[in-house]
Amino acid sequence: MRAFSEQFGVDAVVITAATPSNEPIEFAAEACRPRGRIVLVGVVGLNLPRPPFFAKELEFTVSSSLGPGRTDPTYEDKGVDYPIGHARWTAKRNMEAVLDVIAAGKLPVERLTTHHFPIEEAAKAYELITSNREPYLGIVLDYSAEPEKRRRRLQLHSKPAGSRLGVSVIGAGNFARLVMLPALGKVSGISWRGLCTAKG
Repeated sequence: MRAFSEQFGVDAVVITAATPSNEPIEFAAEACRPRGRIVLVGVVGLNLPRPPFFAKELEFTVSSSLGPGRTDPTYEDKGVDYPIGHARWTAKRNMEAVLDVIAAGKLPVERLTTHHFPIEEAAKAYELITSNREPYLGIVLDYSAEPEKRRRRLQLHSKPAGSRLGVSVIGAGNFARLVMLPALGKVSGISWRGLCTAKG
């Protein structure tokens, strides 16, 4: 890093890691030049080491995942963008910029995928991830082009007249919490029964 920056250190470090370790913060502080900036987008240990932050007067910021507007109901639900003079890079403008460079061929996203597996060999994909036997980046599971082969019959029994439909959910990730569960909550005639998730 020092050789890359002519021994000065880098201007800024963006951390997108997901680990309880404090090493990304420590590495970023070491890599920065005096009065450099560290931006945390991911989730890492936050025990900021005082010596390098004090000696270099480093700036540390925790950023929302997509930019200004994230979690703002007026922005996300109603589509009211912030004036560009107040927030140059909102979530919408960030996405537009990425799509523009992809369309221009300047961001070859296909290179982010290193492996393809048919869905029938999904176990091999997970083995690749857990074994670390070879480098990988993006892994795609390809589904059969014949959807008939994937059909399963689900037998549903009608509910008694006047009763509420009981609903249970498996999995409460971001999409379920932010999209699916709120949508189901607006449906009349259902009764929540249970939720199964890996985390509280």
